[in-house]
Amino acid sequence: PNGQLGLRDDKTAFGIEETWMAQTRPSLALDRRWTSSLQLGFTRNRIAGRVLGRPFGFDNRLLLARWTNDHILYEGASAGTPEAAMTDSTLSFRWGGEVQQEEGTNQFDQPGLSLHGARTIYTGLTELQGRFGRCSGFAGVRVDQYDDLGAHPTAYGGLACAATRVLTLRASGGNTYRAPAFHELFFIPFFGRPDLKPERSVGADLGIDWTPTPAGRLSLTGYYSRLDDLIQLTFAQTAGLFVSENVAEARIRGFEVAGEYRWEPGFDSGFDYTYADSTDLVHERELRKR
Repeated sequence: PNGQLGLRDDKTAFGIEETWMAQTRPSLALDRRWTSSLQLGFTRNRIAGRVLGRPFGFDNRLLLARWTNDHILYEGASAGTPEAAMTDSTLSFRWGGEVQQEEGTNQFDQPGLSLHGARTIYTGLTELQGRFGRCSGFAGVRVDQYDDLGAHPTAYGGLACAATRVLTLRASGGNTYRAPAFHELFFIPFFGRPDLKPERSVGADLGIDWTPTPAGRLSLTGYYSRLDDLIQLTFAQTAGLFVSENVAEARIRGFEVAGEYRWEPGFDSGFDYTYADSTDLVHERELRKR
């Protein structure tokens, strides 16, 4: 009725999606202040179906190996006791590495129409965590080395302080780097967008937690992010389909309110509300699919 192209109803259409996961994480306490962990994982996601007599499908596989080491650098005399949560100081350090190997293949992949990809990511990571009296904080850095996109460092940090026994103020921030997922590059809607650029962002949030009773909690969080080359799902009127595209400059800001109450063991209730204002800063328009 509005003149836009779109797919007509197909009563014979069908689609299936399968997700297979396997994971293990053994750990070893090398001494009282040093714990080493190894995480191994495998994930496979397969989509298949038929629309208007044409089959479609996508297969994505991910192998993960992550090794981390946690060291207690400093521990107050009464750490581990209930009183320590508000008075003592602790400091710990984490370091490690990660390897990811991922593959994605479209069912229509064939010579002359390359709709598949593979990448390996090598990661080094460090994180410092500490508590100092009524305040706790963390700061970390990681470097991801993509075999197809190069090296990209990211950093993050946060701080929380108990203003009173029932009121906590918190803040955090950092930058991110996200490579286009293989289903965005080679699948959505049918053949993907192989020309998508990686997404970069810088953001921060500020919040307050109120715990008037051990059974009840109320929190308010405000957030703000600036993004370059945001990967956005957009409706293409000429094709009548949703496609992925890059938004050169974008801003996302908003707030979230959440609460919960435990009436008795095993019976909880809660609520949450989120408001988000997402804007394409180049064209000064709302981003509706965020």
